[in-house]
Amino acid sequence: MNSKILIALFVMAGMTACDDGAAENLGESIDNAAYEAEQAARDAADRFDEAATDTANAIEDACEDATDQNC
Repeated sequence: MNSKILIALFVMAGMTACDDGAAENLGESIDNAAYEAEQAARDAADRFDEAATDTANAIEDACEDATDQNC
């Protein structure tokens, strides 16, 4: 009896994994939203890094212009 229940559970689990129903669509939507959020965060970090580098370069240039030396 236990083996029949076990086999039935495996069959049901297999059918659920292949289902393209509402739960699958919701899962894909969540995955896509998470991917887009990750990309947005990476883009923001890149822009922040570029702004920090530009600021540091501007400060260095201003120092060199003011002192005629390497800063």
